[in-house]
Formats: sequence, C-alpha cells, structure tokens
Amino acid sequence: MSAKQTKETPDSDEQYCSSCGEIIKREAEICPECGVRHRSPPDEDDSGTELSMNAYASIGLISGAIGFVLFPVVFGPVAAFCGYQVHKHHDEKVGLAIFVFGLLSLAAGIFFGVLTWT
Repeated sequence: MSAKQTKETPDSDEQYCSSCGEIIKREAEICPECGVRHRSPPDEDDSGTELSMNAYASIGLISGAIGFVLFPVVFGPVAAFCGYQVHKHHDEKVGLAIFVFGLLSLAAGIFFGVLTWT
C-alpha cells in the first residue's frame, strides 16, 4: 500500500469534492486538497436573532389591532413590516394577509383620527 491511501467510497459523513474528486467531510467549507469552496462561510452578523414565522405573525397581528385604536402611524407600518417578513421568508399568503391588515390599520386609524379632530 502507498503512503497516501485513498478510500474508494466516502463514509456517511463524507462526500467527493466537486472539483478534484478527493473525499472530504460534508461539513467542510473548503476542500483541503484543491482549495475550492463548497459552502458559504457562516454569516458573522447572524447572531440568531431572526424571528420565527409565529413571532412575526403575532407581532404583526397585535400591532395591526393596536393600530386601529392607538398610533396608527407607528403600529400600522410595524404590522406591514411583519407581514412582509412572513411573506418573504415563510408563507406568502399569510404574510400578504398580515401586510394588508397592517396597511388597513394604518389607513383606518388615520381616517378615524382625522374624523375625530374635525
């Protein structure tokens, strides 16, 4: 056997490098043999603060409801933003519904605010 012995099939936690064909670990970002990148490095700015769909949906619905009664200029856009985040990252239909609810909250709150001031 040679000093550098190569396996013919990778283990379950290994794969072939798409560039040089060397067997590498699945978690490897860069092939140690040829230097080709296989995965993007983890984001340094990502501190795990991304909210889940349920959190965005809850915040959006609560903000939208509050926006109908108090400070529609603040809570309406918050609800619309949460709806946008749900739409973009999780569920398009639910996100669109929350987005529209936020805009309706904004519009209705401003409309009724103007009516009460006149």
